Amino acid sequence: MNTQPEALALADWIKETDFYDNSDMFINDKMDEVEATLRDLYSNNASLLAALKVALNQNQHDMVMTGEECRGAEAAIAKVTGESK
Repeated sequence: MNTQPEALALADWIKETDFYDNSDMFINDKMDEVEATLRDLYSNNASLLAALKVALNQNQHDMVMTGEECRGAEAAIAKVTGESK
């Protein structure tokens, strides 16, 4: 059983498929973009999920997030939105 996240499995599949190697350069370039996008989306999702878990954990224990935890959450959001503080 493959426990790899689907986005990463699809990104790997793009590089492993015979279709990729037998395509013209335009399609190969687009496949590279799709692969990179899948990996970026997975990374962004993991960052946001980690920040959300910290926030929920703090809330469940009636605790306030520390400055470091808030900065981590803000950094995760900025990474996804492209915004900077």
